[in-house]
Amino acid sequence: MFKNMKLGTKLILAFLCVGVIPFAVIGITSLNKSSDALSKQAYGQLAGVRGIKKAQIQNFFGERQGDIGVLVETVGTLRKEAFAKLVSVREIKKTQIENFFAERQGDMGVLVETVANQITNKAEANLQTKTQAKSIIKSEAEAVYKFLNSWSGDEEKLKDVIAEIEVGKTRYIWVVDYAGNYVV
Repeated sequence: MFKNMKLGTKLILAFLCVGVIPFAVIGITSLNKSSDALSKQAYGQLAGVRGIKKAQIQNFFGERQGDIGVLVETVGTLRKEAFAKLVSVREIKKTQIENFFAERQGDMGVLVETVANQITNKAEANLQTKTQAKSIIKSEAEAVYKFLNSWSGDEEKLKDVIAEIEVGKTRYIWVVDYAGNYVV
């Protein structure tokens, strides 16, 4: 096939082969090298991005850990404040209850005195002999004494103790405060 060709065509083919073959070899070699270089560059960029993301994640978790520390301190502070408020409320309630029972005890003193006077007056008016009067006064005074010794400031216990006391003909006793209001 090369024998039938003209010399000009052969020379053009020869020059083309001499120019194209090295060009193709250089192109293929550069393609391989550039592909490797691009791969290395891509992996390098990925490694850089990985480092950046790692640092961002570590910073994020570090900040969250700091936030948790602040939150724990806030909860601790709120808890201390709540307990302080509870202690102050407890002290106020304790004082109110102590004052209430102190007032009730004062009311009972007046009541006992009034009852003793009434008992004495009734005993002297209704009984014919002095010995009968002394007997009633003694039993009622014992009831009042029993009442005063057994009461410890508990209102429910006060009701129970008063229910046990038997005074006079009706055998009932009532507790009234200074204003005349029924207490027990």
